[in-house]
Amino acid sequence: MGAIYNVLLVDDEPGALLSLKYLLDWEQLGFTIAAEATNGQQALDLFHDGHYALVITDMKMPVLSGLDLIAQLRALSDVPIIIMSGYEDFTFAQKGLQLGVKDYLLKPVEEDDLVRLLKSVAAELENERMLDKKLHFGLSATKERIARDWANGFMNAEEVTERFKLIDIHVREGSGICCIAAELDSESWNDSSMTDNDLQIKRFAARNVMEDIVGLSGCLFEESDMKYGIVLCSDLDEVERADVITRVNLMSQHVQQYAKIGITFGIGKLVHAMNEAVKSYEEAKRMLDKQFFFGKQSVISEERLLSKEENDDEQNWLHANELIDQLNKLDSEQLKELLARRWELLAKNQVHSNLIKTMILELFIAMFRLVREQGIDYEQLFNPRQLDYERIMGAGSLTDLFEITWTKVKETAELIKSHRELSSENAVKIAKRLVNERYADNISMKNIASQVYMNAAYLGQLFKAETGIGFNDYLFQVRMENAKKILSSTDMKVYEVANAVGYNDLDWFYKKFKQHTGLSASEYRQEQ
Repeated sequence: MGAIYNVLLVDDEPGALLSLKYLLDWEQLGFTIAAEATNGQQALDLFHDGHYALVITDMKMPVLSGLDLIAQLRALSDVPIIIMSGYEDFTFAQKGLQLGVKDYLLKPVEEDDLVRLLKSVAAELENERMLDKKLHFGLSATKERIARDWANGFMNAEEVTERFKLIDIHVREGSGICCIAAELDSESWNDSSMTDNDLQIKRFAARNVMEDIVGLSGCLFEESDMKYGIVLCSDLDEVERADVITRVNLMSQHVQQYAKIGITFGIGKLVHAMNEAVKSYEEAKRMLDKQFFFGKQSVISEERLLSKEENDDEQNWLHANELIDQLNKLDSEQLKELLARRWELLAKNQVHSNLIKTMILELFIAMFRLVREQGIDYEQLFNPRQLDYERIMGAGSLTDLFEITWTKVKETAELIKSHRELSSENAVKIAKRLVNERYADNISMKNIASQVYMNAAYLGQLFKAETGIGFNDYLFQVRMENAKKILSSTDMKVYEVANAVGYNDLDWFYKKFKQHTGLSASEYRQEQ
């Protein structure tokens, strides 16, 4: 069934209103009697204050007649109108049809005639609703595609302006543009009972919350299942930095409160030229990458970072790109020699400790990106619990900083090497084997991923591509099939069976088992 549409009934005879209400099963036909009026003026007032998809009105009424009501309604709306009258007067019918009424029925109304008419109206309303929905989603998809291409630098300012105008969106050059990068927190989804559909619902809820707060002041777009971009801009008001930070903090609070999902935001620079949106978005993504220092579910902006005034006129003594290149070659001896030479230069030139610490943080971020891009479980090395930020900032000597840096570089190199030795196909096979061996435990994609040196989201994608179903759905199937085996081959109590296949909540097991088999656990056992 489609939507339920509101009906306004208008008749000066209370008995007629009552009989009409109970003549039909309105909801089965797609309608509900939302309001009643005993004269045309009262109906007009109600129409102003409410939302009605259909008006059914008598003709002869005090204060304001049916025809006068229809004329005034037509000035306001094209809402479908049905006339019902006890007067068999062709003039009434003719005037009503001229005003665009749907039909003219004589009292007493035959049930079959009214049902036929209401079905016709419901079909037209539903068709209009679907067309509006398609138009809305079509425009939304177009808006999202333009915003994504704009933020990523695939479209210049003239193209953006031209394409936005086609969907009646205007961006005023110079009013301020600020891009934001957001990433949903997979740890907050670590629940083995959740299906892929449950996760989709949570993602949908998070997106709705963000779009509500962005409103008409910008565009939200998806980069992947977990990541979103936002371009804040306005053709009316100047985009202010303080307002951007306030909005993003509000998004963070509301997504976690209402969608029950953790989310991290990176805020880019405020720019004033449309072609600079790509710079703002690049900065937003760099800020987002610093989450392993600030922690997940944070809002990260330049205001939260160390002052870089000392860094502006200095060279990057660590040459992070060269170190990253050696990491990819996995030459540990050369890595350590290279790092040691860099430290000799730092000491020789008496580089300020704050600048050294900033460069080390940037190096860690570059290593984090390298590991993440290769689909490795980066949370083993890069997360707030490692206290990297605190240890770097609290180091009291250049020697201490070298040890901290070399340890992280060496561990990163070893992690990359282990990952390369394990093929994607083997990782999925191992994941399936672990599920079949440990389905009774509190097993999750995250703890399996850590054993095969992969990022959980990346392994999840490989798993679905290889098996055709998501990890949680696979785990669910394994548990249910084993529950069926135990029920059919043992006398174990149902609560013991539930516990044996990984469910501590008996009610949840009952529900999931019936969902899987169409039978309760007891019924299934009886049939075996």
